[in-house]
Amino acid sequence: MSLSQGPVVRIVLCAAMWWIVGAAQVGAQGSSGSSPSYPATPPPAPAPGGTSPGGSGTSSPGATPPLPDWDPYSTTPAVPSAPAPTTPTQPITPDPFMPGATPLVQSMRFLQQVRFEYTFLAPNSDLGLNQLELFGTFSFPFAYQVAPLELTPGFAVQYWDGPPGTVALSTPDLPSRTYSAYLDIGWRPQLTPNLSAELGVRPGVYTDFEETNSDSIRIKGRGLALYRYSPQWQIVAGVLYLDRFDVKILPAGGLIWTPTPDVRWEILFPQPRLAQRLTTWGNTQWWWYIGGEYGGDAWTIERANGARDAVDYDDLRLIGGLEFRPAGGLQGLQGQIEIGYIFDRKLKYVSGLRYKPDDTIMLRVMLMR
Repeated sequence: MSLSQGPVVRIVLCAAMWWIVGAAQVGAQGSSGSSPSYPATPPPAPAPGGTSPGGSGTSSPGATPPLPDWDPYSTTPAVPSAPAPTTPTQPITPDPFMPGATPLVQSMRFLQQVRFEYTFLAPNSDLGLNQLELFGTFSFPFAYQVAPLELTPGFAVQYWDGPPGTVALSTPDLPSRTYSAYLDIGWRPQLTPNLSAELGVRPGVYTDFEETNSDSIRIKGRGLALYRYSPQWQIVAGVLYLDRFDVKILPAGGLIWTPTPDVRWEILFPQPRLAQRLTTWGNTQWWWYIGGEYGGDAWTIERANGARDAVDYDDLRLIGGLEFRPAGGLQGLQGQIEIGYIFDRKLKYVSGLRYKPDDTIMLRVMLMR
């Protein structure tokens, strides 16, 4: 080795020794369980409105989630960092296609509700009906802080009693049974703190399964806007698409008035309902109500003489009922029992025949969980 290489070698040896000593000190600290301490730096305080400095005005994924019972008119202050919710805690209006339906306060569960209904219309000498219906609602969340998609498959069978027809097409007749099978697809987005919507489409098959054709497949729909004008008042406006053979579309809307938690008046067309709580017994609330409905549906059928036809059954209903439900938003069995006066009954055949059965009474029982 030449003398000119001596200083270079010494520099390299010194650097190696310094690195070895430093690595040994770091290893000693790690083995003793201690770590270098640094001055604590407090996190930046959130800006007014629940956003961090320099943010875009929306909460980060780690921020406090929205209050489940957030109300823009509530006198109780909300958590400052909680943004306004985009999903309502419960439906504001009942499903227009489910007579007598009462919204439930539901958590984000996959199976939201299972419901059974039995409806009896007294024959009253010419036309009676026993209807059994079962359906369940399933919730499918598809985005953060966005209302879930609700799928409701259902099936109903109608057992008809009359009218006493003959093989002549000039006299009305109905098959002993008709069927309704459907899938309701609903969405209830909260567009702003005060504005929400209820949208839905319901494809289904409505037939006696003796005469099934393209007319047996009907698609119902609904589109409603709901605006919360004040803590007590909501304004509802929209349309219902019934897709019956005679009546295709109906306007829908009106006012909802809730002056207290014990009173709810849905002054809505075509399904008004005025309800008031009677009492709370244990963990169960008891309500009574009066209301109205535009009832009926439509099916393709085979007539008594074998002819192909289709029929609309329409009526108007005045209803009084008693309802029980769990108190305090608890989950549990709910039910309703109703009695009603049925009038303005009509059978409208696509072949042109018209028939008006006599007025009658209705009894309906509903259980849901």
